[in-house]
Amino acid sequence: MEVSYRLHVVGDEPTRDHVLPDLPGSTSYEPGMIDRFGEQVHSSLPLIAGSGIAGSALGATLLRRGGGGIFTGIVGGIAGALAGVALGGIGLAAVRGIGSHRPPQEAQHAPVADPTVHEAERVKVMTYNLHGGMGGPGAFGSSSQELDRLADVIRREQPDVLLLQESDNFGTRSNYRDTMRELDRRLGSDSAVGATAETTITGRDQEVAVMTFNGFTVEDARNIVHADPRGGGFPVRFSSWLRDAKTAVGSILGKDWSEGTGYAVRNTIDTMIRTPKGNEVRVLAGHYEWPNAVDHQARQVGSVAGALDAWNGPTIWGADFNVQRSSRWGESEQQIMGRAGLHDAFESVPDDRRLPIPDRVSNPGHVNAAGGGIDRIYASDQARAIDAHVVNEAGDASDHLPVVAEFDLVPDSGATAAS
Repeated sequence: MEVSYRLHVVGDEPTRDHVLPDLPGSTSYEPGMIDRFGEQVHSSLPLIAGSGIAGSALGATLLRRGGGGIFTGIVGGIAGALAGVALGGIGLAAVRGIGSHRPPQEAQHAPVADPTVHEAERVKVMTYNLHGGMGGPGAFGSSSQELDRLADVIRREQPDVLLLQESDNFGTRSNYRDTMRELDRRLGSDSAVGATAETTITGRDQEVAVMTFNGFTVEDARNIVHADPRGGGFPVRFSSWLRDAKTAVGSILGKDWSEGTGYAVRNTIDTMIRTPKGNEVRVLAGHYEWPNAVDHQARQVGSVAGALDAWNGPTIWGADFNVQRSSRWGESEQQIMGRAGLHDAFESVPDDRRLPIPDRVSNPGHVNAAGGGIDRIYASDQARAIDAHVVNEAGDASDHLPVVAEFDLVPDSGATAAS
């Protein structure tokens, strides 16, 4: 596992009054050349756009002066815009990106969070794959209307802690919107922290994120980047970008030019959250890979789960695990989580409090039973699940349905329970 403190924060930075425990066996994450290039493309957008506009004007003017007509001027403008972007914007971004990477911010020295539950308290958690704020299956392009729909779904459930997947930041497919910031504007979070496993060559971050409400706040956060068996080097990353670009163009033209599930580096955001009553809860969120020939459950989920025993306080982990619970991969995941002392919320609540999913839903990953989908929430014994359900009313606000679980924090022996 590699750890980075490069985070996307909306609003106040994590206080780091109390911090996460050390992660045994981890090393510091060093982004590659494409990531650094993409970071500079992201930060240099005004320069790139300005260069493109200037190049467009210059190209059109030069060809028109050469005796060409309106069509020739248009062609010259397009060619000049492309040249301006490439030479004036991306060229400079590449030089800056390759040569001047800013090291990640390390957590300050502070006491590790207290694992003791001092007072009984209820915590409501929602995990939601946002599909970049674009809407349901096959949708392309984010809009204010689609973001309003997502915010309405979340607002109706009123979670204390919201775990997000596919929260886009500067993605072409989502019209360069910052999904987490857009939700914060609509919902008014107390904390909002996101992390990406990779920055693409065009500057896009696809983040997993944690947002909090109702007096819950993020004290500390870090990004765990998972090992990639394909190496994650330039050739595989660049070919992946070309494949994504082809898929995006096909979507615009109404064609399905997708090629399988694509490629993405995977990560987990690891946070410490302080509750209104002063309890501290470790909360993790992730978005993991579909099954393949590699034992990716052990590689992704297992590496993090195996390090959780460095802290024995209440722990909640929600994600788009991308495997059916009833599959052999799902069974492997359950075993890994069980060894780490975590239990599926749907398996923990009484049968009469467990709400099933109807047979007809837009995402086949959620068909038949609440415990059989690909989005799940796990928790340790100190966080006792009392309710779990899937928000069927969300419809096609995304290509996933959100999963919600409520937990009672159980006071440690000797601590005072709330009346």
